[in-house]
Amino acid sequence: MGLKSFLRGFKHAFRGIFEVFKNERNFRVQILALLWTIILVYTAEGTRAEYFAVLICSSVVLAAECMNSALERLCDRVTKKEDEFIRRAKDCAAAGVLIAAAGSGAVAVVMFLSEEFLVRFCAGISEKPYCGVLLVLIPVCAAIAAVFHKKAPDEKPED
Repeated sequence: MGLKSFLRGFKHAFRGIFEVFKNERNFRVQILALLWTIILVYTAEGTRAEYFAVLICSSVVLAAECMNSALERLCDRVTKKEDEFIRRAKDCAAAGVLIAAAGSGAVAVVMFLSEEFLVRFCAGISEKPYCGVLLVLIPVCAAIAAVFHKKAPDEKPED
């Protein structure tokens, strides 16, 4: 395996990231959630451990979303007809994303609702008011991304 084929693998991976970003509403919302949490930690002058927790949790959720999207595309390519086996496979993949997101949410609750973090956040928001503006605008962007999602031509409409 040469350097050329190794680098080609990165090209394919980045193409996959752009594909998921372009066509999957939840992925875009999750990217905005990552941005929101990074700004939240930045505002509170977060510790290295807090940044690592956000990045690890977000990476797991985004990776799970990519795998879920890949499985859904593959299943839809096999058949668009109702199929119990394919429905179960898709449900299991969606469950993986839900579990990753719920675990990340639990980490966020424990981390962001600690008294120490809240004190640092309140001090930080008074020093960095632009962060407060971003923390309000990002959920608005996430809501817009969720509401105005346009399905890719090869996707079936949601139920």
